[in-house]
Amino acid sequence: MIQNLRSLSKLFEKFVQPSRTPSLSVVVRNILWALVERGLQIVMTLIITGLIAREFGPELYGKWQYALSLLFIATTLTYLCGSEVVVPRLVANPEKAGKILGTAFAIRILISSIAYLIGYTFTSLFLSDPEVSALAQIILLLLFLVEPPAVIVAWLQSKTNIAPAVKIRLAALSGKFIAITAIAYFSLSYKLVAVAWVGEGLLVAILLFLVYFQPGSPKWQFSRADAFTFLKDGAIFWLGLLFMTIFLRQDRLFLAEHTTYTELGVYSAAIQITENWLVLGTILSQSFAPKYLYGEQSPCRVNQNIKKLLLLYLAIALSGSALLSLSSNFLITAIFGNSYADAVPLLQYAAFLSVATFVDSVYNALMLKEQAATWVVIKWATALTTASAINFFFIEHLGTKAPLIALFLGYGAACVVGIIYWIRWKKRVLPTYQEDPS
Repeated sequence: MIQNLRSLSKLFEKFVQPSRTPSLSVVVRNILWALVERGLQIVMTLIITGLIAREFGPELYGKWQYALSLLFIATTLTYLCGSEVVVPRLVANPEKAGKILGTAFAIRILISSIAYLIGYTFTSLFLSDPEVSALAQIILLLLFLVEPPAVIVAWLQSKTNIAPAVKIRLAALSGKFIAITAIAYFSLSYKLVAVAWVGEGLLVAILLFLVYFQPGSPKWQFSRADAFTFLKDGAIFWLGLLFMTIFLRQDRLFLAEHTTYTELGVYSAAIQITENWLVLGTILSQSFAPKYLYGEQSPCRVNQNIKKLLLLYLAIALSGSALLSLSSNFLITAIFGNSYADAVPLLQYAAFLSVATFVDSVYNALMLKEQAATWVVIKWATALTTASAINFFFIEHLGTKAPLIALFLGYGAACVVGIIYWIRWKKRVLPTYQEDPS
């Protein structure tokens, strides 16, 4: 095993030339930890999903997915001081970590409280289905347990040391796995599924605090000046994240409104597997970006790294998507059961969404490095507008095919914006740097 890890390290070293910070071995180890976590998460999450889907049936499972979509959209309110603001500052100013983390945590707690009140009011007044309302109101408690403690994850990420966070998330996921297994085995109330989700978030939050608050860790402080700066700088990134989250979840909202919860449940079976695969692009960006983009000062080397990362990501996306598409019938039947057989053709095509998402993650990392918040907003606004138009005009005629087409075209539009930004960035930065490399 050790020899295999060393071989993988050499492979990455040949493909991506290292910069001065941090060492390649640290980056590779960080990637391996993330991949181990994601591999275990995929297996356990899909088993959990399968247990819920089989126990609930397509209709109630569709309602559960709708409730989760409402949670994710409500969560975007807490992104006003997101990792896009926190992580680059931690990387650039590690000596100010205590003030950065303390200020970010206070902002996130305040915004989470506001988001919870808005979400709870919405579910109470506008949701007519009692099962959806009950599920949504319980999992809204996660607003306090995800983003505020995640400032510690941002701190670990800035240090290229995600191993503690990986172990914590896997431990909490294991606890949720046991809880869901018991709920399914004993056919307990569907509401307990939402309780299990909240319990997982609570355990992660507690363990993150225990890991951070050790002797020698930077003491948290609140800075009013930094708070205003974070909110100002984060506002436009937040708008982009809002558009992104609605783009990623509008498919389920449209299906719930224009089709049945049963069709939504079948569609969600395919998209659930796809989303687990798409997260790999996020893992790659979070692992590579601090070293090869955020921490690299030479525009020429940044441009070279972008080209290499694009080739690497495309190779991974195409090979992985083909394998997932070929395995779709087995995966749907094994995880969800025969009641979700209509999800097989959807998954066969949805698997190839990774080609666009992986490519987009490279351009997105460049935008974040350059603090090009306006471009992030433009990109996700374009993707959301494109996808929403497809769903609005075609969902009643195409059913579950419409949101899938919308996602393909939406991600394609995002990549086009990313390419345009990359070209403009090269024209602006590279000639200047070549003339005056100092």
